[in-house]
Amino acid sequence: MSAFVAHSIGIIAIQAGVGSRVIQTQPAEAREALRAIEATSRETLSGLRRTLVSLRQADPGVADPGQAPLAPSPGLADLERLAAATADAGVRVDLRRSGNQRPLPADVDLSAYRIVQEALTNVVRHAGTGRCRVAIDYGDEELSVEVVDHGHGATENGLGWSPPVCRPPASSS
Repeated sequence: MSAFVAHSIGIIAIQAGVGSRVIQTQPAEAREALRAIEATSRETLSGLRRTLVSLRQADPGVADPGQAPLAPSPGLADLERLAAATADAGVRVDLRRSGNQRPLPADVDLSAYRIVQEALTNVVRHAGTGRCRVAIDYGDEELSVEVVDHGHGATENGLGWSPPVCRPPASSS
């Protein structure tokens, strides 16, 4: 859930920054940034409501009979909307699907969506690139999620970071 909120707040912050910079010179672009802020904040509020209702349902001592029905949790079917929100934040997403697409268990579907969401948040915040690729492959018995960007990344000193390369141990022959 924290990744979901962090992603949304990151998109909102970026759009607010764009809007404030262009409001005088490009009012149409500022309006579009405000629309993106509105849509992202509404989606975030809906997700938070779902979480709170789930927590309340887990505690039978708490009931809210006046609660409005909730939208279903996001899943891989919602990636196009996530890609559009990411594009609004300045990173174009090339979304690719392969394999035999089929319904997934709800927890797997939501988890895969959240993995992509977190990866896209990292691309927007840290990669320093204007595009990335998301590949979803429905294998026979597995689901593969891959997010690739060609950004430079950054650390406090401005240098990128990569995990060490793993190599097989040297043979003794």
